[in-house]
Amino acid sequence: MYRRLGVATWRRHDAVVDVLVAMYEALGGTAVADHNKALNTAKTATIGSACALASGNRVDVILYGAGPSKEDVAIDVSFVCAEAYSHKKTFKAAIEQREQDKNEIYKEECEKAGVIFHPFVLGAHGGFGKEAVAVWGLLKQHAAKVQRRDWRHSWTAMSFSSCWLQKLSIAVANQTAIGALRRTTVCTRQRVLGGVGESGDGDYESVVLERAVM
Repeated sequence: MYRRLGVATWRRHDAVVDVLVAMYEALGGTAVADHNKALNTAKTATIGSACALASGNRVDVILYGAGPSKEDVAIDVSFVCAEAYSHKKTFKAAIEQREQDKNEIYKEECEKAGVIFHPFVLGAHGGFGKEAVAVWGLLKQHAAKVQRRDWRHSWTAMSFSSCWLQKLSIAVANQTAIGALRRTTVCTRQRVLGGVGESGDGDYESVVLERAVM
């Protein structure tokens, strides 16, 4: 569904998915992301997504065996702009509305398949939803278990969480910055990058004009 949004929006979305996958894999787990499609043996087409449910709906990521009783955990990532939910009055209410919307789409079907579902909702300008906090807490619990059983891991659950929060913030900020740059005009981009081809009065001149013989 998010593919209907702009390029910058879904790249930011996929960056968050990649962080969740990498975070779980760092703990020795296995995960799949819907946007990472595998090719068939002939390299001519993509294979059906491992994140597809029986109805055809697709979650964004599945963490295999990440649940409290080794259940698979399905996650759907979403960003909420509070301004788009102005009728909800508060940022918290906007987040809760999006979580409710996602649960209505996926939760019941996931439960029937024996899979735990969590909507991972983030604010467009920062902030975790309640369900996103639950997912992060689940990964912190796995970090604590790994640290206790393997002395080679020097981090604690707290330091593991802090490290990956920074990585998540960097991933989101990076894609947000790229999106902002893509929305600038060509003239502005040339000026920012220090490119040639601008006249003294600020009007943009092409490279062809600049190279013309006077």
